[in-house]
Amino acid sequence: MSDTTKSGALPPEHPIHFIGGLGAGMLPLVALLADRGYRVSASDRREPSFSLPQGIEFWQGHEPERIAPDALCVYSLAIPEDDAERAFATSRGQTVISRPRLLGMLAAEYAASVGVAGSHGKSTVTAMLSHLLADLSPTVLCGADIGEHGLVRGGGSLLVYEACEYRDAFLATQPTVALLLNLELDHTDYFADIHALERSFARFSDSAELTVYNADDECLSR
Repeated sequence: MSDTTKSGALPPEHPIHFIGGLGAGMLPLVALLADRGYRVSASDRREPSFSLPQGIEFWQGHEPERIAPDALCVYSLAIPEDDAERAFATSRGQTVISRPRLLGMLAAEYAASVGVAGSHGKSTVTAMLSHLLADLSPTVLCGADIGEHGLVRGGGSLLVYEACEYRDAFLATQPTVALLLNLELDHTDYFADIHALERSFARFSDSAELTVYNADDECLSR
């Protein structure tokens, strides 16, 4: 199984384990794949302060031996390479991919997708789009508490998702429409300066068939 494998190519009830599964970007994916019938487990350093989707096996902290030996393991970008579960799954020869990679694989299954990018307001605008595009019955993945754990289940062929720029995560996706809200210097542990960020946003824009951007934002306009 390679990084290019679509989730839809996995057999029914295949195990998928999320390392750092309570993160705002991870929870909608946890809920979506559990809803699709996969055997989903998740771990995190903290206990959930809310009810997880039905059927999720959750444990707090590191328990590598509980990961199914044939599970697809998904880690958030906040999880380092030497994390106990990530390192154990890798040493065991399991397929271990990042959350952005999984998101890109899922997005490729939809006929059309809208990726919402920007330094601020991604969750708010994604939530607004879930209402504005309701007639199209989109599937929506959002960091805000909409639907169930940031997931709006839709029966249509459209995916709307937050496209996060952290560590170039959004470059793992190729949206039909890239919606660029604003841009200012952030994530300086990764981006050297504003121009590095601008180049990443330009690459994300180039990957889309259509880009809609805020022309009043100087960094997006130059």
